[in-house]
Amino acid sequence: MPSGVILFWGSLTNAMNEPSWSELRRALTSLAVDAHALYAYVLDSRCTLWCSSNHVEQDRVSPAVQIVLDEVAALDPPMHRGGRLDCFAKRRSGNAYLRSFGGIYVLLLRFSSPRPIQAVRTAVNPVLPRIEALVAGLPPTSGPGSEGAEGLGVA
Repeated sequence: MPSGVILFWGSLTNAMNEPSWSELRRALTSLAVDAHALYAYVLDSRCTLWCSSNHVEQDRVSPAVQIVLDEVAALDPPMHRGGRLDCFAKRRSGNAYLRSFGGIYVLLLRFSSPRPIQAVRTAVNPVLPRIEALVAGLPPTSGPGSEGAEGLGVA
């Protein structure tokens, strides 16, 4: 996927009406506060944005996507073959902590300045199982059990 391309899970209107999505957003918001982060995001390894701690404009998400693209591309083995992320990335666009989960998802916390990785892990570790469960509980964006592309506003 080219850098800067951002895919959003479903449509914002439909997602905001989904109780599991709202609960995930609350969990990410709480984590961002506890970790002293600017934002918290859940993206997948293809850089689809599944949820964020608060509404962010596409231009604010782009640096997060690029960080995930860079870190996922550098993994050996790749995520789909068991590669894992648990690192702090420093970029001109900002600082971020990345933690993979569920085989394909990345929790990304954005910071205005570097933070001690152990302090960030201390905030993330107790809530990551809940975040993973909430992501797993989101309805599919297509196929059985979904509203289909037209219902999600992507047709």
